[in-house]
Order: sequence, then C-alpha cells, then structure tokens
Amino acid sequence: LGTKHLYQSATVHAFGLKYTKKHVEKLSEYITASNDKERHIGIFISYLAEQALPGGRNITLRPEGLLNGIGSFMSKNLNIKIEGSVGDGTGSCMEAGRIIVEGSAGKQTGLMMESGTIIIRGDTAEETGMMMEGGDLAVLGNTEKYTGTAMRGGRLIVYGNAGDSTGYSMEGGIINV
Repeated sequence: LGTKHLYQSATVHAFGLKYTKKHVEKLSEYITASNDKERHIGIFISYLAEQALPGGRNITLRPEGLLNGIGSFMSKNLNIKIEGSVGDGTGSCMEAGRIIVEGSAGKQTGLMMESGTIIIRGDTAEETGMMMEGGDLAVLGNTEKYTGTAMRGGRLIVYGNAGDSTGYSMEGGIINV
C-alpha cells in the first residue's frame, strides 16, 4: 500500500516533539481541504494521537476539511471520534482501536482492515471494506459500488443500501445489508 511509507515518515517527523492530546485536537481544527494537498494529513494526525495517548484513550477531532487516511495503520487501542465527515482511506490497514465518524466517509473506508471497529454514521463512497481481513465496520447510511470486494474476513454491516457488485470476489467474512 502506497501510504504505509507516509505513516513511517510521520514517525520520523514527529520524533522528539512534545505535544499532548489537546495539541492534536486543536491541530485537527485547522485542517482544510486546501492544505491537505498530499491528501494524507489524517495519517500524520493519527500517528500524533497514538503517541500523545500511549495507553489508548479517547480523542475527538473536529476537522474543518476532510481528513484522508485518518486511523490508517492504527495499532493501539485508541478511540478516535470525528465530529464531521472524513475523506478517503479511513481506517486503512487498521490493526486496533475504534473510529467513530459522525458524518460520511470517502472511498476505501476500512481498506485491508485487520482488526478494530469503524462506525460511520453517514454514507460511504465506493470500495468500503475492500480486502478486509478482520474487524467490524458499520455504515449507518448507504455505500456505493464494490462494497466488501475481495473481502477475506471481518464483519461489514450496511444499514442503508449497498451499491452494485457488493461482495464481488469475496472469499470470507460476513456482509449484512
């Protein structure tokens, strides 16, 4: 996955910085779509949140724009609540923790998710739960095409309508619509 190096890069750039949960929450309020040109600021914020809360606690983010990659590669039992909507790749390759999005999410939510829980209170774009290997992903709204494509494990629940080709090439796991 091309974004893995971005998460590893975050570890280098944030090394030695002193910051707290409040710093990370405040930073998320200044993110806008225009200053996320690389489309992966959410990965950096997720890394900062994991480091600021090493024991696994709750953090609430209030981004003004869409955060791409929020919760990607999350490996600690951190609970991230986003008040608003998020961009693409939410919870990609997630290994632990919980993400609650009070709005909608972009494409590839839960891509290659291994464990943990993602709850989207709105709709998601295409490829939700694609190549999921484990964990729980709930979408309280609708999903677009290719939901659960090539899914290998885990549980995907869609409370609204699922798009075309839901479960295409699915090898394992459960999809409830």
